[in-house]
Amino acid sequence: MTLPSDAALLISQDDLKIIEELLQRVMRRRRYRAQEAPVPQGYPLALDERMCFELGHRDGVVVVRTPVDAVFRIAGWWSSEQPETPLAAVRCYRDSDPCLKFFLAGSPLWRVGPDQDYEVDFDVPTRRPFDAFEPAEAGLPETASGAIEVLRRMAPELESCWLRRDSRLS
Repeated sequence: MTLPSDAALLISQDDLKIIEELLQRVMRRRRYRAQEAPVPQGYPLALDERMCFELGHRDGVVVVRTPVDAVFRIAGWWSSEQPETPLAAVRCYRDSDPCLKFFLAGSPLWRVGPDQDYEVDFDVPTRRPFDAFEPAEAGLPETASGAIEVLRRMAPELESCWLRRDSRLS
């Protein structure tokens, strides 16, 4: 069975409301506004013009499903807002191996799995730095396959859509 591409942020947090408020702050600072009306049928959306998220709990973490191609960029934004909070971001393209990256202070510290690291100007290490947080101690999955499993078993509880402020739909 072929599974669709999927991506998410994984945050060790019990309160979904706190994560929803943080998502609002992150998106507003990145010049997005909450989307009220649906996108007109046939409207050609530009890259990252509209972003939709699904939030839910699974296995002790809050899962924020993100647009697949933007997940690591969004993780950097999120991590910049919460610089002392460990964060994991996972992405899996259809028929590919998943990639899991661990963020702190706005940057990826290391990754598990293949990726080109386009969101930063350096190659993200493929081993945990000796002074970095332990994923298990931070309440996060340690493997890319484990993170994808958490994501795929998450039942969305909230949805949130955003439009860039410079969108013609704004």
